[in-house]
Amino acid sequence: MCICIYVFIFVYTILTTFLRGQPILCDVQAGHDAKLTRDLKLKPAEHFNYIQRGANVSVAHRPATSLNNTLAALTAIGINDTERDELFKVLGAILHLGNMQFGSDREGGATLSDDNPEAVACAEMLGCDLKKLAESFVMRNIQAGPMVGGDSYKVSQLLQQAFDTRDALARALYGSLFDLLVYRINASLGQRVTGEKRDTRTISILDIFGFEHFKTNHFEQFCINYANEKLQGHFNEYNFSLEIQEYQREDIEWSYADFQFQTNTKCIEMIEGKRTGMLALLDEQCIMPNGNDDTYCTKLKSEIPDNQFLYSKKMKGTLFTIKHYAAEVIYDAMGFCFKNKDPVQPSIVEIMSQSTSGYVRDMFHKHMTHMVGKVGSNGSNARQTPQKGKGSTIIFESVTSQFKRQLADLMTRIHAAHPHFVRCINPNSKKEANKLEPEMILDQLRCSGLMEAVRVSRAGFPVRMPHADFIQVRSSCQCILVSACVCACMHVCRL
Repeated sequence: MCICIYVFIFVYTILTTFLRGQPILCDVQAGHDAKLTRDLKLKPAEHFNYIQRGANVSVAHRPATSLNNTLAALTAIGINDTERDELFKVLGAILHLGNMQFGSDREGGATLSDDNPEAVACAEMLGCDLKKLAESFVMRNIQAGPMVGGDSYKVSQLLQQAFDTRDALARALYGSLFDLLVYRINASLGQRVTGEKRDTRTISILDIFGFEHFKTNHFEQFCINYANEKLQGHFNEYNFSLEIQEYQREDIEWSYADFQFQTNTKCIEMIEGKRTGMLALLDEQCIMPNGNDDTYCTKLKSEIPDNQFLYSKKMKGTLFTIKHYAAEVIYDAMGFCFKNKDPVQPSIVEIMSQSTSGYVRDMFHKHMTHMVGKVGSNGSNARQTPQKGKGSTIIFESVTSQFKRQLADLMTRIHAAHPHFVRCINPNSKKEANKLEPEMILDQLRCSGLMEAVRVSRAGFPVRMPHADFIQVRSSCQCILVSACVCACMHVCRL
């Protein structure tokens, strides 16, 4: 028996999600590891913005015990003390990145001083040049024309762009760290994940984010809910096919008219359509010179005008509503284009690749490889693949394109398998024993698609009874009926 972990659709664009709950560094601080707390400049959890922006949950556990268990797990997968410290430095840098604040000059450009304490902490933990790191957040390199012989100049970033660049680095750090840990776990299990196809029987467990519906929903929730729409579509089709197979085994006549339940196929087609789908329109705006979130919303209104699953015409600004299988969700498209570009600035990638920490350099090796053909800050470090007949060297693959491709691969695997669905329901928001929150539970049932499964069952023959039980019950009823008839006849005869 072999065990191997594959990473499917790790939404590294989700920054606050991975810091929900009780991060390990909070256990370091609360567990009184004085040296690590001092080296990583740690403070209580409520001090860090990324943690505060995550879900507000309290988990009853002992920090020291939790920390010891985690350290033991890291040792078990072959991570020694030196590598463990480097890992914690990266996590510490992520937390300090979230606290990094920017100012603005008279022209509206973002500013960040070299002596900013959070910037100093990040540069120290990542082993990079402080001045270059600070400048990379507030300045952006623009390459005009080909990389060789073209003009290059710097422009100031707006305040929001600086924050987005900061968050992009945090996502890249966490995503690379996540992939690295998965690789080390697989290596400790004796697996070599090379993508080879093996003629073996497998049991796969898919763990994925559930449907999300907050007061404010952004690009992250859009990606998560799109994946859940696809999985729900398969769930509907699979349950419907099981119903039909049951009827065929029982020789029951049926027709599609007997099952009047709504599918989410049209909603999925609206999102991932090739030319006028929401993802295609977003990618189009990301490669247009003047494309932005406002023009994307304008495109939604003009290209998808009369769709029952999308409401955008009467909504203000960059807001639009999608009618998902679970609920109607209002999204704010502000930041969609920027996040869809996966904008880890080439200058930041270059800075990380020159880090004094070999651990950080290895983490960004993949990002350096992905810079092939992209406009970078240093032409000597970016290999170019010019498009045929053109001087441009830009090759663009958006986050949603990668996400869609990975999701299609996942669905192919699921369709080839015999799935079983496990729905996890949280009884309450506090994770306390013997406490139920009915509204929270009902909302989860709606979001999990169980309501639709019940509708499919009710549309046919919802009451199922094994033949043996049925015959036994019917036999008892017949005996009672016969006895009643005999008694009635005897009573009539007496009369």
